[in-house]
Amino acid sequence: MHDKPRDETRNINKRYEAIGDDDSFVIADTKTGKVAGAAFADLSKPGWWECLFRGNNRRIYVEATHPEPWREVAWRLTR
Repeated sequence: MHDKPRDETRNINKRYEAIGDDDSFVIADTKTGKVAGAAFADLSKPGWWECLFRGNNRRIYVEATHPEPWREVAWRLTR
């Protein structure tokens, strides 16, 4: 059987957590576990992320030099 790396669960804030990796993740409510959104890096356009949160689509730009771009995207979506 082929071993696949597991997605990480990382806290965004008290209400939400990100489940995924550095290029794509879902945002889940920490109390209910329900998915509230998702985001993925558009690898054809560095720095741009395609996002959906609470039914709203957004594109977010984060500088490629940012140490944790996924965290910045998650923070902007959930604040």
